[in-house]
Amino acid sequence: MVYSLADVTALRRLFELSEGSDEFKNVLRQKLEALLGYCESVVCRRKLLLNYFGEEHGGACDGCDNCLNPVETWDGTVAAQKALSCVYRTGERFGAGYLTSVLMGKQTPQIQRWKHDSIKTFGVGQELDKNTWMSVFRQLLSAGLLSVDMGEISGFRLREESWAVLRGERDVFFRKDLAPSKKRIRKDAPRTPEKAFLEEEPQALFEKLRKLRLDISKYLGFPPYIVFQDKALKEMTLLKPSNVKEFLRINGVGETKAQKYAEIFMACIRGEDTDIAAYIERKGDAGDADAKDENSADESGAKKQQIIELLKDGNLSSAEIAGTVGVSPPTVWAYKAHVTMGKYDTSHEKAPDGEDLTTDWKPDPEVVLFIRGKIQALGSLEAVNAHYKDDSQICEYARRMAPLILSEAEKDAKDLNPYVKKARQKHPEAYAPWTEDDDRKLEQSCRSGVSILELANLFGRTRGAIKSRIKKLNLKCRQEYAPVEPDPKDPFQKSMVCFAVSRKYKGYCVAGKKWSNDPESPWFRPVSASAMGELPLKTIQLEDGKKPAFLDIVTIAIKKPLPHYYQAENCLVDGGRRWEKKGRLKPEELVDYCDHVDTLWENGHHSVHGMNDRIPIEVANERCESSLVLIEPRDFCLVLATGLTFKQRIRAEFLYNGDTYNLSVTDPFVENIYADRAPGRYKIEDRPLYLCISLGEPLKGFCYKLVAGVIGFKE
Repeated sequence: MVYSLADVTALRRLFELSEGSDEFKNVLRQKLEALLGYCESVVCRRKLLLNYFGEEHGGACDGCDNCLNPVETWDGTVAAQKALSCVYRTGERFGAGYLTSVLMGKQTPQIQRWKHDSIKTFGVGQELDKNTWMSVFRQLLSAGLLSVDMGEISGFRLREESWAVLRGERDVFFRKDLAPSKKRIRKDAPRTPEKAFLEEEPQALFEKLRKLRLDISKYLGFPPYIVFQDKALKEMTLLKPSNVKEFLRINGVGETKAQKYAEIFMACIRGEDTDIAAYIERKGDAGDADAKDENSADESGAKKQQIIELLKDGNLSSAEIAGTVGVSPPTVWAYKAHVTMGKYDTSHEKAPDGEDLTTDWKPDPEVVLFIRGKIQALGSLEAVNAHYKDDSQICEYARRMAPLILSEAEKDAKDLNPYVKKARQKHPEAYAPWTEDDDRKLEQSCRSGVSILELANLFGRTRGAIKSRIKKLNLKCRQEYAPVEPDPKDPFQKSMVCFAVSRKYKGYCVAGKKWSNDPESPWFRPVSASAMGELPLKTIQLEDGKKPAFLDIVTIAIKKPLPHYYQAENCLVDGGRRWEKKGRLKPEELVDYCDHVDTLWENGHHSVHGMNDRIPIEVANERCESSLVLIEPRDFCLVLATGLTFKQRIRAEFLYNGDTYNLSVTDPFVENIYADRAPGRYKIEDRPLYLCISLGEPLKGFCYKLVAGVIGFKE
């Protein structure tokens, strides 16, 4: 018989959570315990069966497995006491896997978070291996010395019979589990396509097919896996189909996909280049990859027209329009951008013979975006009319679009009014447009040696806004403080302001911004030579034995820059030299280091538990210049949830520039505080509050956005 601890737990949960009466549950419980006793028995099985039905048998039937091959047993009294004591000392809420790690003395992040590395049973079971301890817990459960909590956490609990073992009043014997036999593999056995691919087939063709798939998906506007999954591409690499009949043998290829893609993928296999746009247009797939029928197209067109009309009315928000029409808010946002740029301007119509009915004219999209930005910067109709005063088509277009663009800007300002009003309590001109006079005054002040702090007071704006404008105008400005200069004899020293000390696998991830006179300091992340770059505790310890804290100014010795695709700020740390703390950044100066970005890289990609919390690895490699960003969020709260693995998930939910994010938190300080809290939402009112967001290593085709540091969190 083959069964596992998970089977026992699942069966007990099944009838304990059923709607049957207590009497019914007791009957099921007795039957299960009898069955488990039969499975774990070391005596004659015929004797057990007959006894169950009320008959006596002397044993030794010489026909069952226990009689033919007597089972070895061992005295497990001490092991049982250790296991039961560990269940008790960890709070009777964990399963066999976690308890085994505690008994074997493993320093996992979860054990450290729960502080179970300080209890008496931590590391007392190192004489047994993991499989033996799992067998111990299985047999304790089968013997009725442990029970399973039928609540959400499903941990082990002690029973009344457990205390007799703990007090030494009852001996416990366990059966020795047979070691699994190693499966012999015939040398002449056929290899699977996956194995053959890994061993023989060149990766180059597979990568060519992946690139072709990506190009097609981008052209059609849907994810690559809709075209073909990786498994199908690997089979193409191995089988190299040369006709449609062979192409249909590929896993995941049907008549429809063969008709659409067989020709172009077989051409790629032969090494031929094909114009994707021309091919798809010829196949009739340019509009819709799924070839929707005429009724679906009519319905889509009706929804599109309804969205455009509601946007032009201006009476409903994007979310309200999405709910009315039955589409997602991002769909409405896309149409809103086109309406704003005049793409669906119904005033510009043509007669049947093609002659313009109006004299309206619209420039190229790039020019439209420039004009829109200029109108927003000018801020009023008078300024727009004065700037675009000529009779050219561009000026006429700008004057025509100015009322719409300015009214939208005014509406957006009203939407942000509470946030802007709060900012203007300390900075009267916060978020106000810059004028040409402001720019001239700023340039003169920078040349006169005025510091950023003095400029912020002079213009009534935040230091972050001053730094951003200085960078845009390509100016230089004096700082209020002098950075820590590296030792000229040691050019491989780097000084940074620490914004993240987060957990990463078995170590830590430390990141910050370079401590310098530059208005926009670059990011800097020290990494180790390990596969994932995590830093061990001994590497990041300061002279006092502590880890760096938020806003600490730390000098670090590095060996060389070690950029990796989108993580361009990585540097290989010199693990043999101690880090030195040189000072600490003032909290009020933190705003100077914020990154003024519109979004956190690219939005629109969500995991099961998150919102805008990941981006495809291809996008990260192509478009992300840095994997770190420092922002000031709005409406910040922590969301706690506990899964069946007993692991507490902590996520951060917040608004930034109108977009909602729900990201995983890796800040140990926050994790330690909320480790014992009940699942739910916790609103954080601390202000000011800043987040250091990191783009982590790839996982199953995606890079996940992580909250590596919550700065200003006071609880």
